[in-house]
Amino acid sequence: MRKSKLLILLTLALSFCSCSGSLTSLYSCDYPLTDETAKTDRIPIKVKVPAGWTCIEDNECGCIDLWLVNADYSASLKFFALNFDSLTMLSVNKGGIKSAAGISKSFKKAKYGKELKEFSNEELFEINGRKFVAYQYPDESKRIIRVVVFNSGGRYYECTAVEIKTASPPMLFNIQNSILTSIE
Repeated sequence: MRKSKLLILLTLALSFCSCSGSLTSLYSCDYPLTDETAKTDRIPIKVKVPAGWTCIEDNECGCIDLWLVNADYSASLKFFALNFDSLTMLSVNKGGIKSAAGISKSFKKAKYGKELKEFSNEELFEINGRKFVAYQYPDESKRIIRVVVFNSGGRYYECTAVEIKTASPPMLFNIQNSILTSIE
């Protein structure tokens, strides 16, 4: 009798845990978006432009695939395709979004070396049925950078949020999440 009660209790607890676990972000996604669509020929992604923002071209190095900046140029959101060799892509496809985010972090470690001390606010969340992995790190100027890794059309991408002049990362990260709701 005691074992059956324990089994029922365990079953109920497991079903409760599996039903209640929604993947939500630390940041909201309620910033207003315009009807304007930002897109580029470089990557097959389109997003809605946030109110007070615009899409610009990267004319210097051509390394940013899609670039949004706010009206006073105090913040930007950059989209990059994560380009993996075929062997790495096989591994990423097996490991999914978390694996892609791990490689994204490795790229940052390679770029910053010993200057990069740690990643923070790592999160796995879902918006409109699409999974995202986010993490934050301080760059060489001590700005908090938030990178969100996602999959679209079988390819992996980063959306990087950078505050340039102001010190309000949470607002920028809310805007970043809002844009992610509009990925086509």
